[in-house]
Amino acid sequence: MDELSRNVGTPKLDVIEALISAIRSSHADIDAWITTTQQVFPVIQDRGFEAAQDNEG
Repeated sequence: MDELSRNVGTPKLDVIEALISAIRSSHADIDAWITTTQQVFPVIQDRGFEAAQDNEG
């Protein structure tokens, strides 16, 4: 946790700590964490990666 706190900002550190707590609790808490986290930190779509995948197929 010390290394994380040196390399990650407070908002993300709080989210990581919440994940650790959810993992220790239950699958339902993990699912709730995922839902909440995606609202706060939306998933970034890598269009370059998707384009490369399309070119391979």
